[in-house]
Amino acid sequence: MITRSSLSLAAIGAVAVLCAGPAFANKDFCGDAGTCQEMGVYNRSSALVTSVVITQEKTDGACIYDKRTFSKNLSGTGGDNMVGDGYTITANTTCKYKIKFKTTDGCTGDKTTHMTPSNFANGKYYVELKGGCGSLNAKTQ
Repeated sequence: MITRSSLSLAAIGAVAVLCAGPAFANKDFCGDAGTCQEMGVYNRSSALVTSVVITQEKTDGACIYDKRTFSKNLSGTGGDNMVGDGYTITANTTCKYKIKFKTTDGCTGDKTTHMTPSNFANGKYYVELKGGCGSLNAKTQ
């Protein structure tokens, strides 16, 4: 029997899921793979990053194509230390990833970088956007 209180609880649950948003519903690209590593995504530029599109590429058939958009504003402070907002995802170290930073209109530069199995093997575990609004540069570190 469906009661008014069970409908209210269901509605509250649905609102909580909507408020959390699909952007961070699943930051795990690993699944059941045993080769998982946290990968940091950082905005260390003076531009505002409005979203980041991360695409797991097929990588010679070893991985599945999986494209996700993480819609969360990441502020950067610019300046000498280039400290800014970021987050981590869990990546499969045997896959290649394409990371594209989307910024506010008018900010130009190289906003795309890649993370590869050799990057992971060489101790590179994060990507960052650096520079000013007219001279952005995405890098793998």
